[in-house]
Amino acid sequence: MTLIVSFHLFCTDFSHIFPPLCYRCQCPPQLEGPDCQQTRLSFLGNGYAWFPPIRPCFDSHLSLEFMTEEDDGLLLYAGPLATLLPGDNEDYIAIELIGGTPSLKINHGSGTLVLQLKNVGVNDRRWHRLDVRSNSKEVRLTLDRCFSAIVMEAEGVESWVMTEDRSSCEIRGVTPNKDKYLNVSHVLQLGGVNENISYEYPQLQHKHYTGCIRNLIVDSKLYDLGSPAESSSTLPGCSLIDNHCTDLEQLPSCGKQGSCHGEWGSFSCLCEKGFTGSHCDQVTPEFSFDGRSHIQLQLLWSLPARQTRFQVGVRTRALTGVILSLLSQDQSEYLRLEVINGLLAVFYNLGDGDYNISLPYHRLNDGDWHEVELDRYGREFTLRLDGGGGRLEITASPGQSQEIIIDPSVVMLGNSFPSGHNRSFLGCLRDVRFNGRSIPLDHAEHSEGLQVLVASQGVSVGCYSDACRKHHCSPPFVCVDLWRQHDCRCCKYRE
Repeated sequence: MTLIVSFHLFCTDFSHIFPPLCYRCQCPPQLEGPDCQQTRLSFLGNGYAWFPPIRPCFDSHLSLEFMTEEDDGLLLYAGPLATLLPGDNEDYIAIELIGGTPSLKINHGSGTLVLQLKNVGVNDRRWHRLDVRSNSKEVRLTLDRCFSAIVMEAEGVESWVMTEDRSSCEIRGVTPNKDKYLNVSHVLQLGGVNENISYEYPQLQHKHYTGCIRNLIVDSKLYDLGSPAESSSTLPGCSLIDNHCTDLEQLPSCGKQGSCHGEWGSFSCLCEKGFTGSHCDQVTPEFSFDGRSHIQLQLLWSLPARQTRFQVGVRTRALTGVILSLLSQDQSEYLRLEVINGLLAVFYNLGDGDYNISLPYHRLNDGDWHEVELDRYGREFTLRLDGGGGRLEITASPGQSQEIIIDPSVVMLGNSFPSGHNRSFLGCLRDVRFNGRSIPLDHAEHSEGLQVLVASQGVSVGCYSDACRKHHCSPPFVCVDLWRQHDCRCCKYRE
């Protein structure tokens, strides 16, 4: 049974899998954003797509990912569509590929700043990411989150020194004269410009693009690439690689709870939250953490020193508790994902002092299931709740250090080290993933290079609630179990 509940969302009967939930909302194929946005779009070399303008902001962040084989092309343009009159400001932004190298032109209204990376090639049929950050007049163009930066960290007695060369992946500049922010009222044109108008676009070296673009985000807003105001010569998805999910003979099915992600010559299945297995047909079990509880994991592979990606389903009513705890091999550095005063927070020390970042506005301790994500790239941390976007995510990068050599033998869920201090998480966890790998917690096994469940205490299978067994209501009221919280109501209530 399937009901349409919104323009993009579908309500599907899952009562045979999740009896307490009965129904849950799904996105149709190729609509992969947190609100079922289309995140990928193909450009055929002579087209474009129009989207809402970029809002003016002193502190702005734009990011997108792209894949192409071509040396040259226009990824994005937002600026004039007609010849300017005397006295008009020429605010615009343009991101181009010139000779296989990303180039940014930006004008806040009083002169153009040109930033172009050197000695890099991005026309290699791989996904690449570009970030454009502007803080008043200062502008940064960053490629692939600067993973190619050369970082040297040295620790001594009561001292810490870091040197970093980002010249291969980041370039900075200051816009000329006095204007301090981009003030563009015209549409954002992606993958090319409309040449069926009288304007010649003198700012641009290239006017079209052949390849794919995905995950266009401006100030934490994910653009729906399936809803352009106007477009030409575009296709949904990524035509360069989607055929690997449709044309290969004897292609394994990713199932109803999985989506196929193509790469050049290969593909992989990405399971929806709550599912696992090669066909995404196995429901991930739920585990209850109560009292002095924890699960200690032993990883047989090393976590990258400059990247941490962690995802987990969380259900709790507690104000505080540690979800994940990581330690360096000498135990001087750490990373902890916690619930603090009902909010999601990360506490860490990468070698240059203690820092923390919290996600305000949205509480986890409401008794509902929430999908929690932690992404760390160097010193940049992102916290996401329920898919992120807007106030459901935060990105910050306090501190200078970018690396932590994690001890793979002391990865702990539900508590921190030493566990005797008891900062136990009270509630339920499910569907734990490290760097995209699903981590089974119900028994010790080798899985994709992992050995899990070295030790556990106070953890049970299932996410039980017996609120009505402990509380009674006076007739004619009946007790309704709201998961570890009860309510007395006039009639039976079903979640």
